[in-house]
Amino acid sequence: NPGTVGFITAFNASSVMVKESETDVTIAVSDPTQKQSTITLELNKAGLSLVNSDDTITVVQTLPTLKLQINVGGSIGKTHVVTFKKDTTAPVITPTVSMAVYWTDGGSLNFDISDSESGVAAQSLELNGKTVSLPYTFSPLSLDIGNHPVVVTASDTAGNETRSTYTLNVVMDADHLEDVVTYAYQQGWITNQGVYNSLLAMIDVLQKHLNQTQVQQAFHALENHIRAQSGKKIE
Repeated sequence: NPGTVGFITAFNASSVMVKESETDVTIAVSDPTQKQSTITLELNKAGLSLVNSDDTITVVQTLPTLKLQINVGGSIGKTHVVTFKKDTTAPVITPTVSMAVYWTDGGSLNFDISDSESGVAAQSLELNGKTVSLPYTFSPLSLDIGNHPVVVTASDTAGNETRSTYTLNVVMDADHLEDVVTYAYQQGWITNQGVYNSLLAMIDVLQKHLNQTQVQQAFHALENHIRAQSGKKIE
């Protein structure tokens, strides 16, 4: 009789046998009444692709579920067989932007996520352990200098999942110290032209005369100072 068992719904009286492995699903169908012309089955299982079937079986729908029409007229109880391959391949995740940026540059985190078999069903992005939008855009000076863990997760309609981890490296060097002050001035954090000019002059001296260790200390101090003035003014 018509009804649903597991992922298969029969719309007509039918005898259905299923053999399922890790890689494929084989369905054998027959007409127990030996009086029907067709039998229709619906397979509510994502990620199936046809491998082979008897010529009496036609796939009449592929989305959102698979529907099969089996021509059983005159088959006198004969079994009709179809085999599907299961999607066992998870989505592929590929970064589309550089994972190393200067502290003084804005940037974004974006990834190409694809699944050639059953299609991508869901995707998410985490930065520093917190869920953010995908793609994610960040402004200059908004992230700390150093390494930031990035986790991208994607799943397909068959339930396969990929979880990829990356490191976003925010770097800084002496050549970009001027960019820090210029950005702060453009944002209105530095409101005094004279202060702005004096900071640029100080940076010029630092770039010319300090060794690398001293420069590293200098731009960390500058980073802390600029952050302390966020939402305030340097008069």
